[in-house]
Amino acid sequence: MSIDAHNHAFFRHLFRMIPGDILHPHQYNLKEYELFLTDRGMDIISSLRLKKEFFFDHYVQIAVRKG
Repeated sequence: MSIDAHNHAFFRHLFRMIPGDILHPHQYNLKEYELFLTDRGMDIISSLRLKKEFFFDHYVQIAVRKG
C-alpha cells in the first residue's frame, strides 16, 4: 500500500479542518496507517520511506495476513 503520512500533528489537525484537500483527504500519520492494517489482521513486514518532505513522507507499506 502506498501512502502519504503526515509528519506534524499541528498541521494534520489544521488540515483536517480545511475542506477540499483532495490529494490528502484523510490526514493520517504513519502509526495510524499501520493500525489500520494490524487492526484488520495484518502483520506489517516493511514500511519503506520513498520520499521525505516537510508536511508528508511518502511510504510503501508491505503487510501480510496473519496466520
